[in-house]
Amino acid sequence: LGWQPGALYSHKTNTIPWLLEPGSDLVIQVHMNPSGKAEPFQFSIGLYFTDQPPVVTPYKIKLTSLAIDIPPNEQKFEVKDEFVLPGDVVVTRVLPHAHYLCRRMEGYAILPDGSEKPLLLIKNWDFNWQGDYHYQPSVFLPKGTKVMMNFTFDNTPNNTANPNSPPARVVYGSQSVDEMAELWFQLVLKNPDDRPLFDKMSREKAKANLLEFGRLSFSTETKKPDLLIMAAQARLTEEDYRGAYQLYSQVVRLEPKRVSAWFNMGILLMNTRQSKSAAVVFRRVISIDPNDPEAFGALGIALYRQRKFE
Repeated sequence: LGWQPGALYSHKTNTIPWLLEPGSDLVIQVHMNPSGKAEPFQFSIGLYFTDQPPVVTPYKIKLTSLAIDIPPNEQKFEVKDEFVLPGDVVVTRVLPHAHYLCRRMEGYAILPDGSEKPLLLIKNWDFNWQGDYHYQPSVFLPKGTKVMMNFTFDNTPNNTANPNSPPARVVYGSQSVDEMAELWFQLVLKNPDDRPLFDKMSREKAKANLLEFGRLSFSTETKKPDLLIMAAQARLTEEDYRGAYQLYSQVVRLEPKRVSAWFNMGILLMNTRQSKSAAVVFRRVISIDPNDPEAFGALGIALYRQRKFE
């Protein structure tokens, strides 16, 4: 579930309900900008329930690219991605997302016979007017269809939404002054048994996007911990453990209480038979978060390997 600026509440009752299992936790992630002082903050959400169980389970695919590095005064920077459907689907909804530099969004499908079917066209993207769109009627796409994304960004003074004056280099990131390019589609699989194929395709796509990001110079030159962690994950995917450790080290220098980076450093030390050093790192994690069960478990293994039974 997500909300972006400009998104509207939907009163439609014919949407697909989703199953909420007993004991589920509700986790809220909020993007906020610091003002330099303490601010009051309160949010509320509305959940609507139905007595009718879902008759189908929707599936989401994401077209995206992390390889966004837009030079200043670049008027037509294009970001593309694609997803080949491993089974027949019905497309029910679409959600595009980018930040201030994006100007044009296009989504379309290339069918197995070579014909093209438009799925989305926004000629003048407005960050403050976001939302998802329902297809009426839903769109059938057969197996082998290539779903395409093409976003165009304008990093010149002609773009009145440009947050930088004069224009500055803008790279991928979660902050609004960074950029993103995402096109989400909600599908209904015609054959529910195809779900493992879709899961496999989605994992392979995510891995390819991460590797592409890790090869970009800005991914390791940045001072942003989140991007450094992504670069470290790319190094792990390529089994470059030394490179990953160095990037996690950069993260904890920038953000000393970043538990995930410390923990992953400990795991890397364990995997290279440096149990003594790993134990030091896991103790650091526990000092930051005394309630981290994984850190206690990892510390126990590190001590066991040293034959230290405390």
